[in-house]
Amino acid sequence: MRTVVMGAGRSGLAAARFLAAQGRPVVLTDSRPGPSPDLELELAQAGIPGVWGDHPLALLEGCGELIISPGIPRTAPIVAEALRRGIPVIGEVELAHRLLRDRNDGSRVLAVTGTNGKSTTTDLTAHLLRAAGLPALACGNLGTPVIEAVEPAEPGSVLVIELSSYQLESTLAFHAEGAAFLNLTPDHLARHGDMETYRRTKLRIFEGQTTEDLRVVPVAHPEWWQEAPGAGRVARFGWSECEAWCDGAGRMTLHGEALLNCSELRIPGRHNVENALAACLLAAHAGAPVAALREGLRTYPGLAH
Repeated sequence: MRTVVMGAGRSGLAAARFLAAQGRPVVLTDSRPGPSPDLELELAQAGIPGVWGDHPLALLEGCGELIISPGIPRTAPIVAEALRRGIPVIGEVELAHRLLRDRNDGSRVLAVTGTNGKSTTTDLTAHLLRAAGLPALACGNLGTPVIEAVEPAEPGSVLVIELSSYQLESTLAFHAEGAAFLNLTPDHLARHGDMETYRRTKLRIFEGQTTEDLRVVPVAHPEWWQEAPGAGRVARFGWSECEAWCDGAGRMTLHGEALLNCSELRIPGRHNVENALAACLLAAHAGAPVAALREGLRTYPGLAH
């Protein structure tokens, strides 16, 4: 049985390359008229056939799994037909997660979602872990496909993954030892239809969590994360007393222990104080001590744009 990878963007190409390198039959399909000359040569050298300009339903014949890129909705005709036929439909994140768990080498997953602040929180969490001497990689929606981060990752690594709602639509067995849901404002409603569907899609980040895992959520908005799936232990962040909070004098505290004053952060704004608190909860859960968190918070320069 072959795997059909739908979408020749960065994540789709990463998935197709990985499968081909594993010697698994794969075909790539994209709605664009054709690949660039360089990509055409690369695909030919990798032994990846391409179907361009359309996604014919004939691709589902002999298809054991359909991997879709984040920009492709599950309502697309070929995706809907695959689901109707019982063909598993996943994304590149799920493929990478499967590889990571199959290795069983002590590596762990931290995941971040939310309408805003995902990239900064993901990158900062990885920075805090590295400040503690832990091998950590930031990947996912902010740039590097997860499969490209997982493949070279050393045993015992922490993968910090930014996940959009589009990516979360196509997770099945995804499990994050720590996961953060930062915030929720109207976005992507053309895709999701309404705010409740958008909210529940974001909450998929907590599926598969056990009582040993951590669910990081905003203290000010319990309505955003009510009825969240999974059994993760709740840790809240924000501006009122909770597991990770900042008081009126700017003092940031984690589990009752002082971190630093928010004026010492190099990333400005109240929203970045919240991002930093959420990142500290995740990093501490993965083993970073408070001293390393303080150092990491003081030295984090922000994302390069």
